[in-house]
Amino acid sequence: YLLLDLCLADGLRSLACFPFVMLSVRSGAAWPHGPLSCKVLAFLAVLFCFHAAFLLFCVGVTRYMAIAHHRFYAKRMTGWTCLATLGFMLMLAAVIAATHLVYIKLLFFIHGHRKMKPAQLVPAISQNWTFHGPGATGQAAANWTAGFGRGPTPPTLVGIRQATHSQIKRLLVLEEFKMEKRLCKMFYMITLLFLLLWSPYIVACYLRVFIKASSIPQVYLTTSVWMTFAQAGVNPILCFIFNKELRVCLRAHFPCCQSIQSTQGTILCDLKSFGM
Repeated sequence: YLLLDLCLADGLRSLACFPFVMLSVRSGAAWPHGPLSCKVLAFLAVLFCFHAAFLLFCVGVTRYMAIAHHRFYAKRMTGWTCLATLGFMLMLAAVIAATHLVYIKLLFFIHGHRKMKPAQLVPAISQNWTFHGPGATGQAAANWTAGFGRGPTPPTLVGIRQATHSQIKRLLVLEEFKMEKRLCKMFYMITLLFLLLWSPYIVACYLRVFIKASSIPQVYLTTSVWMTFAQAGVNPILCFIFNKELRVCLRAHFPCCQSIQSTQGTILCDLKSFGM
């Protein structure tokens, strides 16, 4: 899900921005459309760019969970969890892309709640170190559920079984470990190239903010912009190189992707089946 969404974000950014960039290049680096279309295009570019950046950060977290806490990852990381994560990443990217709208909303919120009352904390109830009640944070209950609790059962957890540490945890099989290692290597290369190909454009943005825009060479600006589009085209190549499962799937569905050695092996097997 995460890899598919990353490919979709890069594809939509290229599909939305690349034709307009080519039109502006043909017209002599001048924007032939109105200011509204420029703002909409800039919003889409920032949206998909930050969505890819947040998604790569989320992929790094999930890769760590897949290796360090494989049992929890395999149990909790379902399709709905991935969709919820993608929705949250898209919402964060939309907030970054529409920053002025967020600032206006914050100003209205602060103005509407300028006479707020201070929060009144309710103390937790405890006679035997269970800490229950409206003011409890739930830490004592979480410790007891995880098997670290001491003393009697908290009143809110009556009937819930306490976890034991003698349960046998499932370890990674060698083939699963190799697959997770290949995926980690693939996403590491995608993230590294994302940083390398976007860094000249980010440096150009900072230079335009702190230094006059006329002092930046036009060749550097053009090269940095084209490198951002190259990042979207490099990702499929990296996925094909570092993802063994993707190559096997393509060879199974597209006979033209099969290598010469596999074709020769198939011919030899057919000859042996005929008794030759």
